Amino acid sequence: MGPWAWSMIYNDTPKYTQRVINAGWRGAIGLAKTKWPSQYRIPGNADGGVYPPAGSTPTGTEPVRLTPPTSGNGRLMFVTQCTLTIVNTSGSTGKMSYGLGVSFVNGQNKPMYPYLGVAHALEVLDDSTRPDEFPAGSVRVVTMAARMDLLDNAFQSDEPIPGWPNWQMKLSTDGKRMYPAVTPMINNLGTVPLTVMDVFGFGYCVT
Repeated sequence: MGPWAWSMIYNDTPKYTQRVINAGWRGAIGLAKTKWPSQYRIPGNADGGVYPPAGSTPTGTEPVRLTPPTSGNGRLMFVTQCTLTIVNTSGSTGKMSYGLGVSFVNGQNKPMYPYLGVAHALEVLDDSTRPDEFPAGSVRVVTMAARMDLLDNAFQSDEPIPGWPNWQMKLSTDGKRMYPAVTPMINNLGTVPLTVMDVFGFGYCVT
């Protein structure tokens, strides 16, 4: 297993229903507003971010982050999976696409360098994506298991990893002192709001 920098598991607070996704909204799923996950970090003036201020709670805009080890030695594969419940309390059919993307990217072409997004779902944010339909009054559990990131100097032959086999993940290029992470992404392509709850995501390493 990889050298964990912090917990790779995220759970919503039980029966949390405040994450209402309005029609037309798209982006990373935010944390439940109730409490910070164990050892969760926010952008700050330190590599990898800083621990949240004591006594504070999330605003709901901070992304769910499943972060791989930020440094190591040799080949490593990081696999992520997530399940969530989508609830349509309206009287009309809703439409939503979903998948696993990246938050705090360190580059557009290789957003988790030196990891490679071998199978990711940024197309979730493309309006041309064919969304799933959620009938009026429906409740459905969906699963996302499409993100695998491989770190291998031979595979990355067009841009060798500096110092291989020792490596260090790059910080975000947006000026935030935070390493990139895999995060659930959603796109509400319908005309009614949908509630996203019971989010459970985890990541694990294979060497």
